Amino acid sequence: MKTERRHELEENLLARWLVSVFRKIQPYQNVILAGIILVLVVIVVYEWLSRRTAGKAEAAWEEIFTSLDVGREDPSVLEKVAQNHGETEAGQWAALLAAEGYLAKACDSLFTNKTEARDYLNRSRQLFERLLNQTRNEVIRERATFGLARADEAAGDLDKACESWSSSSARQAGQKADRGYRGVLNLWPDGAYSEAAKQRLEDLQRYRTKKFYDDFARWEPPPAVPHPPETASKPKTSPELPVPEGPIYTPGQLLKSKPEPDSPETKK
Repeated sequence: MKTERRHELEENLLARWLVSVFRKIQPYQNVILAGIILVLVVIVVYEWLSRRTAGKAEAAWEEIFTSLDVGREDPSVLEKVAQNHGETEAGQWAALLAAEGYLAKACDSLFTNKTEARDYLNRSRQLFERLLNQTRNEVIRERATFGLARADEAAGDLDKACESWSSSSARQAGQKADRGYRGVLNLWPDGAYSEAAKQRLEDLQRYRTKKFYDDFARWEPPPAVPHPPETASKPKTSPELPVPEGPIYTPGQLLKSKPEPDSPETKK
C-alpha cells in the first residue's frame, strides 16, 4: 500500500509540474512554435544546399576528367573548366593542371619557337601565382610552388627559381616564403617535391648550368626548312628536322637533352 501511495503522490507532483510549466510558456507558445518551424526550415534548406553543392562538385570533377585528354594538347580547355568553377576545389585542381600543361607546352616550344614558349610560360606562371594567392589546400600549394619554380627556371629567371620569396597574401598570413625551390624546402622539407627541388638547387649553382642558360637566352631556333611537295615517283620518307625535341616537363633537362648553342655542332 505504501508503494502504491508513493507512486500516486509522484504522479500528482509530475502532473502539477507539467501544468505549471504549461501555464508559464502558454503566453509564448506562438513564439516557440515559430522557432521550431524556423529550425526545421533551416535543416531542410541546409540539406538541399548540401545535396546541390555535392551535385555541382560531382559535375565539376566529371568535366575535369572528360577534359584531361584534350587538355594535354590544349591546356586552355582545362583553364576554361577552372574559370567555370571559380575557387572551388575542383576549379583549383583544373587551374593547376592547366598551369602544368602550359609549362609542358612551353618546354616543348623552347627549341622551335621562343615567342610561343614565352606566351605559354607567362600563362603558366600567372595560373600558378593565382593559385598560391587563393588556395589553402596544402597539396595544391606544394605542387604549385614547385611548378612556379620550374616555370621561372624555364624562363631563365634563375634567381627567382632558386631564392625563396613570398606573395603578399603569404606575408599577411605570416607564412614562410612560398616561392622558389628553397620555398619548397622551407615549407615542405619532407614533401613529394623536396628531393627534386634540392637537386635543381644544386644543379643551378653549377657554372656550366648558368652558362648554358645564358647562352640559351641568346640562341634562336633556326627557321623551319620548307619541304618540297611530294611527287608520285618519289617515295614518302619521314622528314629529318635539324632541331631535337625538348623536354616534356623538367626545364633542368634542357642541359642534358641538347648541346650548347655555342658549340660547333649548333653553328653548322
